[in-house]
Amino acid sequence: MEDKNEVIKKMKHSLLDMAFNDILRASGGGSKMGAFILASCFIDYLTGFYCGEKANGKHYKSFVRDFLPKYDPDKLYHDLRCGLVHNYSVGQSYVFTDANKGGTHFETTMKGLVILNLEDFLNDLERAVHDYFKLLENDPKIFDKAYRRLKKFGILTVGPIEKF
Repeated sequence: MEDKNEVIKKMKHSLLDMAFNDILRASGGGSKMGAFILASCFIDYLTGFYCGEKANGKHYKSFVRDFLPKYDPDKLYHDLRCGLVHNYSVGQSYVFTDANKGGTHFETTMKGLVILNLEDFLNDLERAVHDYFKLLENDPKIFDKAYRRLKKFGILTVGPIEKF
């Protein structure tokens, strides 16, 4: 097995420097729905490391419960992940907005939809990934799962190909 610190360093580079920063760049560049889509893909990516295998709906919801506890795991999975990512539709639970469009995060509209403000959502997601890394660094079982997933599926990277 590779050095644990090196593995975590590679994971941080992939998850934070590349994937999460892509979400921030999309948001900053005006691609607000693109940022929501990438954020949901990011949750899937994190979920795979957390469960140690290819993520499914059960794993996604478990990750949300453990790291994004303010969110309803079923609604986030069905409306954000399945609805927005796979069907490019808004679903039945949320309305998406950003700081420039108004609306308060988690406020309910007159139609009963929950407002997801992009900036607040990304702040919560950033906290979640940092909480995951704290757990990864301190819990050998969590590290073993992440390493197993990394060995089986590789890691997101651009540039020279590294072999694990």
